[in-house]
Amino acid sequence: MCGIVGYIGKEPLISFLLNGLSKLEYRGYDSAGIAIHKQDSIKVFKAQGKLDNLKNILKDNEEDEKAFIGIGHIRWATHGVPNEINAHPHVSFENNVALVHNGIIENYKELKEELTAKGYVFQSQTDTEVIAHLIENCLKDTKDFGNALRCALKKLDGAYALGVLFKDDPDTLYAAKKNAPLIVGLSEKGNYIASDVPALLEYTKKVIYLNDLEVAEIKENSVTITDINGNILKKKPEIIPWEPISINKMGYKHFMLKEIHEQPDVIRQTLFNRLTSQTDPIKLDEVKLTEESLKNLKRIQIIACGTSLHAALVGKYLIEEFIGLPVDVEASSEYIYKRVVSDKNSLTIG
Repeated sequence: MCGIVGYIGKEPLISFLLNGLSKLEYRGYDSAGIAIHKQDSIKVFKAQGKLDNLKNILKDNEEDEKAFIGIGHIRWATHGVPNEINAHPHVSFENNVALVHNGIIENYKELKEELTAKGYVFQSQTDTEVIAHLIENCLKDTKDFGNALRCALKKLDGAYALGVLFKDDPDTLYAAKKNAPLIVGLSEKGNYIASDVPALLEYTKKVIYLNDLEVAEIKENSVTITDINGNILKKKPEIIPWEPISINKMGYKHFMLKEIHEQPDVIRQTLFNRLTSQTDPIKLDEVKLTEESLKNLKRIQIIACGTSLHAALVGKYLIEEFIGLPVDVEASSEYIYKRVVSDKNSLTIG
């Protein structure tokens, strides 16, 4: 899990990128980086370790603060060790494309072999660098930057949330999504992208949630969203009902400690209007399982990661103790690589 942000507009650029990334630090702490479009080129700044290391590099950088468009990334390493070379943003072979990525590209090895055979040289160990080279390769067949991005996306297997800059298109920020969260923020002072709401709340509450296989072409005063084939989609903006105070650390040293102390309130909120009295049954209208299918269950499988994996282990204990059904808990990061043994009498929770 990583976090990405992006902005196009006339407000202080680096300040937003760093502040936005600070709100996403729970998504990664192995490295951080930003890319900005400045004077017909793309400038990249990276640092290994926590976000503070990147902040020190960019301290007092008033000139680049005035840049018009940029993207940022905070990394939880998956492919490649956590170092500066593997940190995002990644730049294409001829420096025409820079991008940040949250997700995992399953077929990156095959794509890397194809691109290497065409003369592309890789600097990192990441799956993400493949995307940058692939987009640049697609630019050889089209002068339309959106089409080049969509061309590359059609060749990717796996999950991605992308923020993309093109050297020769300084007025557009591109974004794309498949199986990873990505939000477009709208305001009168420019437009934004982010992996999660907290990065945007100080700047706007008006957002568009991208769906899978959608591409956003974002300018300072407009946003065009298409499907992966280039068909324009009409998306209605939504208003986030949260206040910034609801997603800060509230005096706790870190978010994990805050989440631990919030657990009683979260349980109360989850059960509100579902468990109304001690005698009435719990209401789970969104669960579409019938009584007959529940009686026929022979096995339960829970797929999770991180702290959710530990919660799943608690769930395994409770289900086996009180119901007597066998429960398997699988790490979601490994689940896609293994053979799944399941049948009509198995329940999978993820």
